[in-house]
Amino acid sequence: MENNSICSFKAFKDMELGKGELGLILGERGSGKTACLINMGIEGMLEGLKVLHVSLDDVPDRVESYYEVKIKEAIRLKDIKDMGFHDIEIKKTILSYLDQSFDVEKLGSAIK
Repeated sequence: MENNSICSFKAFKDMELGKGELGLILGERGSGKTACLINMGIEGMLEGLKVLHVSLDDVPDRVESYYEVKIKEAIRLKDIKDMGFHDIEIKKTILSYLDQSFDVEKLGSAIK
């Protein structure tokens, strides 16, 4: 099942970001940014990639619970037999910058 929406990992990969480049998803509150990022993140994790999810307005627990629901749904819908929940979810890191100014230097320090 191929996802052709702009929120698919394939669509994001097709943007051809180079090593060290940063892609951003911007939008109004409630426009689906978090859902889009989580769907793309799960697709990436299913391909064996590590995912870094940076949130500027959601607490990590909220993002984590959304990932949990969506990963379980992906396992069920894609009929993944060779990967369990833990095999997928350990490939992600969630960082939150609530009430803080965000800059690339802070991000770089956090992921070293």
